[in-house]
Amino acid sequence: QWQTMLRTAQAAITEFPGEPQLYIELGFAIQNSSGSIDEAVKAFKWAIKLDESLPGAYTVLGNLMVQNQQFDEAFYWYSEAIERDPENVSVYILQANMVRTSGNIETAIDLYLNALGRFPANMEILYELAWAYRLRDDKAEAITTIEEVISNSTTPAIKYLLRAGLIYEWVAERGKAVDIYKQILILEPGNETAVSRLDSLQ
Repeated sequence: QWQTMLRTAQAAITEFPGEPQLYIELGFAIQNSSGSIDEAVKAFKWAIKLDESLPGAYTVLGNLMVQNQQFDEAFYWYSEAIERDPENVSVYILQANMVRTSGNIETAIDLYLNALGRFPANMEILYELAWAYRLRDDKAEAITTIEEVISNSTTPAIKYLLRAGLIYEWVAERGKAVDIYKQILILEPGNETAVSRLDSLQ
């Protein structure tokens, strides 16, 4: 599949060498067919050279740097993407998640809170922030934040409920954790994580 995409992108670039999106497709194809990070980066950077306003190219470079555990580089590329598309909440989350993954929990929390200032009703930011508080060992904030996610979601996503269950377990709120996992099984019978967690609690 990726080899076919690689050949298709190369052929298209031959015909339309000034089309930046084709270089993004080429970068994905290179990355997934040969695994060559350097060649994929060259393709993505060429897309930027053709159109510096293209936020998607900066984002994929950030993602690539995360996969390669080059966190400082990833932060830079995500910042560039945000500068060019400041209303794209997903990039704020990607950047904060990356910082959290790198182990810099306090900076990650600051990034989530800054993103919330811009997107105050975004439950995905709160969902990720709750886990950052969990990693900071801040029980009160973790519970308050994940409960805000649940209470403000008409039908909470399964992943929100699973995170709530794990946080309740962590703070030894066994009954609340059990209730959450049972709620998950009503929404998604047979959910393996909920079944496993319930078995461990009963």
